[in-house]
Amino acid sequence: MAGESEQLDDLPRFRDRFHIFLGINRTAEARRQHAAALRAMAGEARSCSELTLLDEHLELLDAKADALVGFNSILLTVQAIYVSWVQEIERPAFEWLELLLCLGLLLCIVSCTLCLSIHYVFWARTETLQKRSWEAYSVQLLWLRDRRTIIYRISWWLAVAALGCLGLVVVAQIVHGALTS
Repeated sequence: MAGESEQLDDLPRFRDRFHIFLGINRTAEARRQHAAALRAMAGEARSCSELTLLDEHLELLDAKADALVGFNSILLTVQAIYVSWVQEIERPAFEWLELLLCLGLLLCIVSCTLCLSIHYVFWARTETLQKRSWEAYSVQLLWLRDRRTIIYRISWWLAVAALGCLGLVVVAQIVHGALTS
């Protein structure tokens, strides 16, 4: 039972989910320590295992960014449909809806742009690898993973905010339909 509670203590709390920098190594020293911990976990003789693990993390971020771009594209399409609806209703009562839709569209576009920056291809050049150790290369990959994680989290929150804008517009449409019928 004690082992289970220790494992549960390692899980992020719900409140930590909102922290963009959670689990990110912010200094070069923290990245070196993390890389050393990964090496110890994989075994000192297996530097390739550490790099494989970091590569899998980068692949996971790429897949999440792909899914978020797909979500944002659907959200952009729905918002574009609502733009035509907002333009058909009386101006004085619902002008704020246009602003809300424009804000949602802008948030989606920024989110997509950030997701695309996650997919920037990183290849180590041969001369770089010859001059550096596995440890230095793994620290560089860890920095790249942390940077992309931050970008993904910001992009995710922007998409959530855009969805909130759209949700408010949908509620306004329902209320408007109920009041005019």
